[in-house]
Amino acid sequence: MTYNNRICKCIFQHNAATPFRSIFSASESDDLIALCKNVFNRSFTNGIGVRLDYCNQENQASIVGLSEVRFFDFLLSNFALLNHEKLLLSASASQSRSLKRLKERFAHDGNPDSVGSILQREYLANTLAVSFLISDHAGQFLLTKRNATVGISSGFVSVTVTGAIDDNDYSAEDPFRNCCQRELLEEMDYNLDSCAITPFMIVCGEKKLQPIVLANAQVESISEIVERITAHKGFSLENSGYAIYNRDDISHLLADGNVRITEAARTHLESAINAD
Repeated sequence: MTYNNRICKCIFQHNAATPFRSIFSASESDDLIALCKNVFNRSFTNGIGVRLDYCNQENQASIVGLSEVRFFDFLLSNFALLNHEKLLLSASASQSRSLKRLKERFAHDGNPDSVGSILQREYLANTLAVSFLISDHAGQFLLTKRNATVGISSGFVSVTVTGAIDDNDYSAEDPFRNCCQRELLEEMDYNLDSCAITPFMIVCGEKKLQPIVLANAQVESISEIVERITAHKGFSLENSGYAIYNRDDISHLLADGNVRITEAARTHLESAINAD
């Protein structure tokens, strides 16, 4: 299940100070970061992320508030809630108390019922990412499978490209489109004009709780991109393969209980096959 928020013409507001407030002290944070690195056997670097502070509809436009946070803010909030039980299995007594305090704070605020109700929780970093799906005029869609090197959702079937909105995207005129362009160029060596990209929805998964911007684009032929994938080393850094599907293929994929698909990708693909 996902919470969905339709967006149209986006007007971006950059907030100098983020409203994010961690519930952990500096020492608690350091302790929990070490736990996450140990449990997931990853180094995790503390790069800059972009928080979605709010998304309000005004006069047929979406007013999008953004601020800068760090990856560890996300790791110790949205990510820690998603992986709460797994982290507890290896946690010390003090780490367990910290994790339980986060879980209790979330439970105290009640179950979210919308994207907005998640964004209002100042102790969640709510770092933004994009889910970008490309199709062609023949009704074909380019899907990928994430490999074991990615930090989140390894082994899952995904849309064409995904990725976190970073500080360079944050500085762009349109952070959503810029991220889609950048990820497509990095992973598939394909340059697409920003005018061809349509962000249309922000979703938050009931489990992952991370806001994801869904965006679509259509090209003349998927083969244009596939030709570049086979010769581009950047593709294999995060992907183990790709597949070309039509709408019927995607319907069967979504119905297959053995296929792992993220909440955001599932919503994105359902939207694609149900589009006029």
